[in-house]
Amino acid sequence: MSMTSLRPHVVTALIAVALSTGCPGSDEGGDDAAADGTGTDGDGDADGTAGPGTDGGPGGPDADDGDTDGPGDDGGPPAGPHAMGTIMLGEAHAAEGGNATPIVSASFVPDAALVAKACTQEVAGCTISLAPDCGDSGCDVGEYCGFDDACQSTCLDICDADCGPGQVCYFPSPGNASCKAVETFDAGALTFGGTTTALTLFPPYTFNGEASGAPFAPGSTLSVDASGATAAGYEAFSREFEATSLLQTDLELLGIQQAYGDGPIPIGWTAGAESITVTAAVASIEGQVGTVVCEADDATGSFSFPREAIDAAIDGGALSGITLTVTRKRTELHTDLSTTGQLLDTTVQPEGWLELVTMSSESFTVEGCDFGEAVCGGDCIDVSFDHDNCGGCGNGCANSDVCNEAHCAGPTACFTCAEGVASCAAQNAACDANPDCAAARDCYQLCTDQACADACYTAHEPGFETLSELAACACSPCSDACGVFFGC
Repeated sequence: MSMTSLRPHVVTALIAVALSTGCPGSDEGGDDAAADGTGTDGDGDADGTAGPGTDGGPGGPDADDGDTDGPGDDGGPPAGPHAMGTIMLGEAHAAEGGNATPIVSASFVPDAALVAKACTQEVAGCTISLAPDCGDSGCDVGEYCGFDDACQSTCLDICDADCGPGQVCYFPSPGNASCKAVETFDAGALTFGGTTTALTLFPPYTFNGEASGAPFAPGSTLSVDASGATAAGYEAFSREFEATSLLQTDLELLGIQQAYGDGPIPIGWTAGAESITVTAAVASIEGQVGTVVCEADDATGSFSFPREAIDAAIDGGALSGITLTVTRKRTELHTDLSTTGQLLDTTVQPEGWLELVTMSSESFTVEGCDFGEAVCGGDCIDVSFDHDNCGGCGNGCANSDVCNEAHCAGPTACFTCAEGVASCAAQNAACDANPDCAAARDCYQLCTDQACADACYTAHEPGFETLSELAACACSPCSDACGVFFGC
């Protein structure tokens, strides 16, 4: 068996500042997007799921405010404008075992309002990431298909000014691409304590660690000391935070019927007390791909992934590949930090918020069937030529027919199709009125071999000419059903 590889992208290094003001879902044309190598999805996540604070704002149920009664503790709206920093330590591993990949990232933005929100759709309590669709005609040269602020697909200008080192392309006015100096916003050097290996990051916070495994011990006390920005950014700070527990699931026990069948997919893990997201990266035989993210209750240790969300992500197509990722995340929120400095065209909010995130994720790819096959009764079946599953599971052909290229073809399929063709009404009536034609038509539908067909011809030869006229009429509108039998 084979399948499309769909392991969710794991980011092992997030760089500091992207002063992104581009449209949601776009990675081109924003004022400063990726100008200094920072190309993130805006949330700093490594598991393809919604990032800390993006599902209702920082300060959700698992957040720990630096001020015990600070804004956001009750999951309500933020108290006011603020800068946003996210520091993440984590690990990602395969359910089959092997070395874990460490995840270390840091990002800081001068105004949390600049973080672009993803364009999504809610189905069965889960979130599906949307892809822009600008129609069959596509976009003109110099444009790309993206989303506007209302998540409507639209053609956007590509920022294509020829910028030099230390510069970034932006639009000072609509349709006018130009270059400006890259501005940074960071917190200076970040030195971590309590980690399994010595760890210090410097702006732009690229992590190139060669060691494998989680950068923390489960439940350990960690710390981060920031030296403070030398220009615009966060002032120096020191914070302690607690590491999450490592995740262990039963993903590797999933069978092909569970993953590719009709019902929800059962997923289990060793229960904990943090937040859990379950992500499915899926693909269809027709070429559709999608990502579905569901939130689950860590304490229950189980989740039923809704099939309807998977079907919606691939527009109802036949599932050909699926990778499941379960992520446990602990987020502690501090709202008592301060920023310093100024930027030329972006407001630096004086109040700084900081999310300290630890996470552990486990992934598993469930092998699918070969191209043209479907999971029927727990087995991979070639539905293009299987008599009992022709074109889909349970679509059986009559005994007289064969399955040819996912269509039942033969006497029963042909004459059944012909009965519904209005242009063949006269030929159908003529055969009904001719006893030998009607008998031959019925006789052929009982045959499973050539000897039987020859006997039908011999017994009802006087009606064969009328039957041939009916078959000739049906050949064009019913070519899939009649072609094999009548040689259309």
